[in-house]
Amino acid sequence: MKKIYLLIALTIAHFGNAQNVSTVAGNGNIGSTNGNGTNALFGAPHDVAVNSVGEIFVTDVSNHRIRKIATNGDVTDFAGSTQGFVDGTGTNAQFNSPVGICINSSDELFVTDYSNNRIRKITAAGVVTTLAGNGTPGTNDGNGTNASLNGPAGICINQFGQIFWAEQISNIIRVLMPNGDVFTVAGSGIQGFADGQNVSAQFNMPYDVAVDGLNNLYVADQNNYRIRLITPLGNVTTFAGNGTNAVVSGNGTSASFYVPWGITYDPISGNLYTVGAGDVIQQITASADVTTIAGFSYSAQFIDGPALSARFLDPTGIAMGLNGEIIIADYYNRRVRKMSSTNSLDQLFEQDLISIYPNPAEDFITVETAENIQQMSILNIHGTLVQTAATKTFSIADLPNGIYFLTISTDKGTAQRKFIKQ
Repeated sequence: MKKIYLLIALTIAHFGNAQNVSTVAGNGNIGSTNGNGTNALFGAPHDVAVNSVGEIFVTDVSNHRIRKIATNGDVTDFAGSTQGFVDGTGTNAQFNSPVGICINSSDELFVTDYSNNRIRKITAAGVVTTLAGNGTPGTNDGNGTNASLNGPAGICINQFGQIFWAEQISNIIRVLMPNGDVFTVAGSGIQGFADGQNVSAQFNMPYDVAVDGLNNLYVADQNNYRIRLITPLGNVTTFAGNGTNAVVSGNGTSASFYVPWGITYDPISGNLYTVGAGDVIQQITASADVTTIAGFSYSAQFIDGPALSARFLDPTGIAMGLNGEIIIADYYNRRVRKMSSTNSLDQLFEQDLISIYPNPAEDFITVETAENIQQMSILNIHGTLVQTAATKTFSIADLPNGIYFLTISTDKGTAQRKFIKQ
């Protein structure tokens, strides 16, 4: 449901900043009113995605709309209006219970239109089209709208433009290739639990998916209470969770999850984060260590504040922000929340001792710092390493236009700066 990046090891300095949970938009009342921050109303915010400038997009299921939260907190209807099925621009389009949402490096949105059994695309200008599904429930493979879907839920996109989603009702994981072909990645279609290769594996109402830059796919297997891993070759294993419906910290299969709904991948730390009916945010490291980092299990409340003092009510969607913060769709609190990050790379040099210019840039970038630079790497919007640099001024002439992240390792730690090649 989220923007995906390469899993890459970074040396990160940790500061004592407390992680806090705050409300971005919504006030707990049910409605569809647009407005700023807590003056806005949501019906059922289900999933979230963040674009390249920090705008948040929300699937508002019961309002059948995609809502946008601008960086100043203004909430507007980005696409959709009344319940139905219509391609079109902005509020001229119609959805029927949109559930999952993700975004690519061009700020194009991809939405699982759950009750329409379709995958929809929304351009940055708000133009809605149908990519896959003919509206008839089913599991037939085919090209684009010749395929049939049954309950598409969580969705993500990898660096190759392949779109994956969890098909909750069919108990399978499917993919839409760049040429429009739809096929099953994993799952037999029989509700159950089994690790194995491709369609020999079994899921029980899989709900969300996240992918790393190595094209490993992680599945929030809702009613198996596990996080499953699908390799690029289609081998399905259990990454974390033992099948017990509970919130328990631990490593791998010694941990447990309470109806996991949403999952996202953080390119900076290499961690996964998941939310669910247990009313907490759980962190899963690359070595499968599971801990609760926000909320209190089964609290069913609303409280902003320090992360472990905060309270949620069935959060269903989760995504990474631009600077390491975590964005949460707090479903029954009818709010979009944000948890600040202690590991935000922009906090590593609090006096901004590292800067880059010009930004935007055309042919050359210069890094300005008094620190001893040990290594510099450029990652694209997916987190894939595309270039290294050995001097403070270096050429970016061969890079395609777009958004990039420059990772700068010094003797005092590692920082990251975003820049635009134009």
